[in-house]
Amino acid sequence: MTVKTKSKRLFLALLLPDEMISFLVSLVKKLPGRPLPPDNFHLTLFFFGQVSSQEEGKIKETLSGAVLKEKPFTLSFADLSFFPSCSRPRGIWVKVGGRDEERLFSFRQRLGEEFLARNIGFDQKPFLPHITLTRFSKKEKIFKRGLPKVTTGEFSISSIGLFESRLSKKGVNYFLIKEEKLKLEA
Repeated sequence: MTVKTKSKRLFLALLLPDEMISFLVSLVKKLPGRPLPPDNFHLTLFFFGQVSSQEEGKIKETLSGAVLKEKPFTLSFADLSFFPSCSRPRGIWVKVGGRDEERLFSFRQRLGEEFLARNIGFDQKPFLPHITLTRFSKKEKIFKRGLPKVTTGEFSISSIGLFESRLSKKGVNYFLIKEEKLKLEA
């Protein structure tokens, strides 16, 4: 008899500070489309897809080791955009950049190399730092109009979360499985 292990659909994301989530909640009110719940505002680093409990353990272990050396990131919101393209919009996202954008790309690269060295697979799409804000239904006609300008100062991201993504008839729900704090500066 084979024992069937339950797999989980996992992803790794930077957690936004509360004041930036509040800012995004107020911004979303001005945008077309179905707003995502504030609990869904995060900056995805890696999407792993369906993983076994053994793979989940390896992800957690890799994550714990990686954050020991990493300081918080100072980032800012760059611009609003339709995705996947302006000609076929499915939603709106805000791009993330700022002072530590280059360091964020380097951190993600190093972490990806560690995952691959441990045979942990992940979606290999190019990394584009963003936060999804709204989605459009397939039937919804979107008339292209100017999107509001985003004006915020810099903010600090000091936590990374491993999430489980559960699909339901009402949409996707995210559940934080593990949170790791980045190294606070001495």
